[in-house]
Amino acid sequence: MKTGGKHAMSIVSIVCLLVIIIVALVFRQLTQDSRISIPSIETSQKTEPDKTTTSPAANVPADREAAKPPVASVDIPYAMGNTLGITRAKIVFATAIDKDNMPGNDLSRISINEKQIVAHVKMLGPPDKPYQSTGKLYDADGNLVFNFTAPSVSPKTAIWYSWFYRNFDKAFEKPGMWKFVFFVNGEQIAERQIEVTAE
Repeated sequence: MKTGGKHAMSIVSIVCLLVIIIVALVFRQLTQDSRISIPSIETSQKTEPDKTTTSPAANVPADREAAKPPVASVDIPYAMGNTLGITRAKIVFATAIDKDNMPGNDLSRISINEKQIVAHVKMLGPPDKPYQSTGKLYDADGNLVFNFTAPSVSPKTAIWYSWFYRNFDKAFEKPGMWKFVFFVNGEQIAERQIEVTAE
């Protein structure tokens, strides 16, 4: 009986050790996620959009968040699988961006009577690497109506932004579910649909 008791003690010890390891791994993952969701307070250089085109877009590191107090949690969904190390990406649709290049609103639907649609993307990824962003917008029929690649930048902070805007052409475009697809260095990072309405 003593051998069975020692064997049972060994199994209980192993199970306890496994539980401790799992709890430690979960705790580590949770603390890492909360650390990466806090905006960086480092300053970084600004990058200007390509001014040689009529379809402006920009890639800007998150230096503007340095002026704001740190937020405990920033909602950035996980990015699609990629080899670039970009772990989070969030697309926000707006009618305009403010003086700090942040979206003025977060829309799930927009009227085709609005002057323009802005797709603003917030990302989390390794800094000091070259990234080239591409935005593609598809209409309700799946036709590509916008395809723009911004100049390459190397953000100095882990959180950085890219945005694209396009004017509506009511004479040729129609309402329905439109889709914006975002790429970095040719890899799809995120996509989001928006309802374009007639009113």
